[in-house]
Amino acid sequence: MNDWLHQLTWNAIAYAAVGGIGIVALAAMIYFVPKLRKSWFPLQRLRPGNWTGYDVFLAFCIFIGSQRLVVDTLLWLGFFTPLIGPPPDREAAAPAQLVYALRCLAIASPLSLAFVLGCLLPVLYARSNARPPHYGLSWSRFAPNVALGVVASALVLAAAGAFGARRLRRLTPASR
Repeated sequence: MNDWLHQLTWNAIAYAAVGGIGIVALAAMIYFVPKLRKSWFPLQRLRPGNWTGYDVFLAFCIFIGSQRLVVDTLLWLGFFTPLIGPPPDREAAAPAQLVYALRCLAIASPLSLAFVLGCLLPVLYARSNARPPHYGLSWSRFAPNVALGVVASALVLAAAGAFGARRLRRLTPASR
């Protein structure tokens, strides 16, 4: 079996396993947390914020710049080398460099999200006096927000697992 085909197989298995764990966790949360049996979506009582185009552009720049900063810092520390191997040479083909960069972005995404939110929320508060409840982030919405996150990630993981399995079935020779 080819190396990339072997890797695709394990990626599909991992996506399916994480999606299944998410669905089991959601079912347990619905059973044990009575608040989740109510509506998952917030009522339309969020106070409108005073955002301008500059605030949106600033948020976009923070999002892009923070991701790059986290990935470059982890590359400099050598974090990705034991996980996915050393980075390709500067003279390597562009697709090899792109694949390595995308893998690094995917692995660093949880840390990038935490860093982006840690930078974005204080900046938006300083510029437009927007507090986290203005975005729907509050302790009273914690359980429904977690449930929505689990459902969304389970759907994405199930779709990715199905895509990987379909691709794997198409690439493997038919057994007779």
